[in-house]
Amino acid sequence: MWEGGLHSQPVLGYGNLLRAFVCLAHVMPEKHYSLRAQVSTESPNAIKPILDRLFTPASVSQAGNGREFLIEAEMDGPSARDLNRALLSELRRVEKRTRMRSEWTWKTTTERFFDYVPKGRRTPPAPPPQA
Repeated sequence: MWEGGLHSQPVLGYGNLLRAFVCLAHVMPEKHYSLRAQVSTESPNAIKPILDRLFTPASVSQAGNGREFLIEAEMDGPSARDLNRALLSELRRVEKRTRMRSEWTWKTTTERFFDYVPKGRRTPPAPPPQA
């Protein structure tokens, strides 16, 4: 081992960095989000079992020409972005051409996404000061 050289300190490799991130994720508080989403797919028969596993039957309805699902549910997680990514990734494991437009609301803040891309955040304006 080199004394005081380049390799004298332990290197934080990718595996260790991933473990550190996972540990931080456990420390971050979970938030309770309301989800409204529209999922479009070419294979509704492949997507339906995944939605049934993730959500209650009352939370999911089939719409349009049968290739679209509407979801109104609640989920807990560290951030809307993480929840959105996890949900869309799960759906795309069975059908790559699945598309999702979603709105995640926590308290009074709503974050919108199209697939993985954030499309905006809305917070209602503060009430005017009273005189």
